[in-house]
Amino acid sequence: MGKFRTVGEWKTLILKDTSGKRGRFRFLERDMFNSEAFSALSGKEVKMLLTALNQLEFEKTSKTKQGARASEAIKNEGRVYLTENELKARGITGKPTITKGKRKLVEIGFLDVVETGSVHHPAVFKISDRWRKYPDGDYRRKDQIPIGRSLHAEHSLANPEHPIHKKRREDKLLRSEFERSTESFSERSEEPMGSKIERKKPEK
Repeated sequence: MGKFRTVGEWKTLILKDTSGKRGRFRFLERDMFNSEAFSALSGKEVKMLLTALNQLEFEKTSKTKQGARASEAIKNEGRVYLTENELKARGITGKPTITKGKRKLVEIGFLDVVETGSVHHPAVFKISDRWRKYPDGDYRRKDQIPIGRSLHAEHSLANPEHPIHKKRREDKLLRSEFERSTESFSERSEEPMGSKIERKKPEK
């Protein structure tokens, strides 16, 4: 899910997923649907939450007995992605809208931030049930890293080896070399003609 895809590729993938092998239905827990936290979401934020829930995969952990439903567990610890291009393919556009929506889902307690991501890596979230305590309970995580910062040093702009800083250093080096070569050329161009004549070897 974390692989980079264009908006067009996401649209194609979404259409394939409709007729894919993951089943025809995505369930929404009734207590989630009826919760105050869910009611606090805007239409686009609800769509973002459904986009996250749509990525969940379940596996059976026990056999059914006398027609009872088997217990299920969420694969991959409930980790999900909310990439900008997928959200655009689902009709949610505008970086401020997307960023605000992510923050709202984290703040109210539907998602926890695992990795905030970087230029080259999408952010990783984890489905949370903190929303059950909204609005009067302890639904805010005290150790929750805000969106825009990274849990991993290699994703942080504070890291001098971040790809952005590497690119800046390379650009700065290229500019310096270009300026030196330009200055050298200018000095040769401005050299008086007389000095060139004086440097000629005497005729034998």
